[in-house]
Amino acid sequence: MKNCRIKLSVIILLSVAVISCISPFEPKGASVEGILVVEGDITLNDTTVISLTRSAVISSTQQKQYVYAATVWLESSDGGIYYGVPKVESGVLTYQIATIGLSSSAQYRLKINTPGGGQYETGFLPVMETPDIEDITWSVDSVYRTVTFFVTSKASNNTSNYYRWDYTEDWEFTSNYNTFVYYDSKRNKIISDTLVNWYYCYKKGVSNGIYVANTSSLSENRVYKKPIATFGRHDNRLRMLYSMEVTQRSLTREGYLYWENLSKNSSDLGGIFSPQPSELKGNITCTSNPDERVLGFISAVITKKKRVFAYAKDINIFEFNDDCSIVVGQSSWADMKTSGYELVGFDDMTNATLWAMRKCVDCRLQGTKTRPSFWPLNHK
Repeated sequence: MKNCRIKLSVIILLSVAVISCISPFEPKGASVEGILVVEGDITLNDTTVISLTRSAVISSTQQKQYVYAATVWLESSDGGIYYGVPKVESGVLTYQIATIGLSSSAQYRLKINTPGGGQYETGFLPVMETPDIEDITWSVDSVYRTVTFFVTSKASNNTSNYYRWDYTEDWEFTSNYNTFVYYDSKRNKIISDTLVNWYYCYKKGVSNGIYVANTSSLSENRVYKKPIATFGRHDNRLRMLYSMEVTQRSLTREGYLYWENLSKNSSDLGGIFSPQPSELKGNITCTSNPDERVLGFISAVITKKKRVFAYAKDINIFEFNDDCSIVVGQSSWADMKTSGYELVGFDDMTNATLWAMRKCVDCRLQGTKTRPSFWPLNHK
């Protein structure tokens, strides 16, 4: 019994120590709140998209603090000036600069003016070429019932040995049940309609991790099967058809070290742009106040992209995980509807009804009916 008490005391002390280790990060002599965070790259074969936000303490529950009414532009070494246009999509503010077709032989620097007089800039950056993505593959872990996607890339030994990836994703999924009847509450009537369209839906996403690699210590400049995403058997991405478009970019050694350190700090602190240690240095400086810290590392680059499609029937691990039991209507149709149920079946001879929770019947609660223009399946 005494040994048990000793073990319990040790566990409690260790728990306290762990809890202490994950308390909000507050470096001595420096505030982590309100630091300007600059995200994006100068991309010569695509639109340059720059995001400006302010950092918050870990304990904060507020959403991203976007910096509105800023002026964002590029200057090229050959004298060109290219201004960014603010754009808000789904509550996300970015500044977008038309950079497609600009000369890769010039150098470019990003400049930013924020409300209140803040002035920020990078140095002039040479444009880095990126090798092609060799392949995007996936592999199923039959024990843990997961699927992992990998990227493989190979370049010549006289190009950069440092890489970073991100991705956008689209997927088609279905509701648990496909119904052709619904309850019209305004007319207090059940309608039978084969055009009820709540079964197939689509959804979009973007990567939220940091994926980098370094081949400088290898015999060849090749990244082989770098894991970039893993999904479990209950993930809706695996329900019907999943597509990932990976963007690959070359980095300088300094850029790689920045992103690698940021990745480590993010894992410890719980968010890509959670407050970071004060020694983390990017390549953006505040010219109006040299003592002000700025987070961000901007590269000038020509990126490469590759898309992969993965069908659920090939991955073959998806399982529904929702409580989607069918119940027989025991109360009025209006009460069932008000209680969050949607009609699944109806017998017009006996007026018997079958219901399931709305989320199990109407896929629009979790996605959209807008099918991507490049989608190979033609479900409406």
